[in-house]
Amino acid sequence: MKKLIGVLAIAILFGCNSEEKKSEGNQANNEEPKKQEKIIPADLELGDYSFVEIGVKNTFDESKSFYETMGFKVIPDQFEDTAMIMMSDNSLKIVLNKGSIAPAMLVYLNKDLNGLKAKLKEQGVLFSEPGDYVQIKSPNGARVAVLNMDSEGKYQTTAPNMMGLMETGQIGNPGALPNPVIGVFGEFSHQVRDVEAAMKWWAKLGLMGSGIMEYGYKFAILMDKYSVVGVHEKQDDKWIGSAITYFATDQDARLARLKEVLPATMINESAKLGPGSAIVKTPEGNLFFVFKL
Repeated sequence: MKKLIGVLAIAILFGCNSEEKKSEGNQANNEEPKKQEKIIPADLELGDYSFVEIGVKNTFDESKSFYETMGFKVIPDQFEDTAMIMMSDNSLKIVLNKGSIAPAMLVYLNKDLNGLKAKLKEQGVLFSEPGDYVQIKSPNGARVAVLNMDSEGKYQTTAPNMMGLMETGQIGNPGALPNPVIGVFGEFSHQVRDVEAAMKWWAKLGLMGSGIMEYGYKFAILMDKYSVVGVHEKQDDKWIGSAITYFATDQDARLARLKEVLPATMINESAKLGPGSAIVKTPEGNLFFVFKL
């Protein structure tokens, strides 16, 4: 429950300025703000454990070194399958899959896969079964997999999330952020064409939404007990897809240090992102958004 409250706080953090902007715009146009439809999440849990899986079949050594540079460490003995290597910064769990070239996707563990499949069918969610797991694809291309696996004994992060850091006033203390390189995990971001439609789709998977916010574009934060997902309206002709997003109040200083150890071609800064923020491209082609709060 604390994690759910934490994500709502993240939503509030990003939504404050947007609400002011919307209010000013409505006053200028003398329009009533549009009332949002309440979206109720399905009574469904995808699993009781989650991580972001990243296909690194062609880049394993380079990718592993990159994630270590980004503040992650190998967590040994998490899977019988030796192709799957867990890494964590005590803020987010990622798994490098040496047998896959798939882009980053959200993965859950669930020991009652048959029960989950029945509930997905009730919600009208389409899925495939390529093996001993379920694979789901959103209308905007985001992928979710659920493995038929028990989570008992799996590594758990212990560092406070963004809400915990805000509650204790430590969000502005660089030394309190779990990742010494890029700060604290915020969300697994997905670009979408229609934010409201995306919220309705994720609600079928049991994720609760923050409500649609605007900050130059529309977005929403969605979550369950184990994951935080952001859905962000497509802003231009370039399709970005998904990205792992981190935040820090001193991200500008962190980014300066990162530029000393990563090739310049991996780091994209622009006025659109704002000062002290950047998009970092991984060796296998995924994206990290590192934002200054």
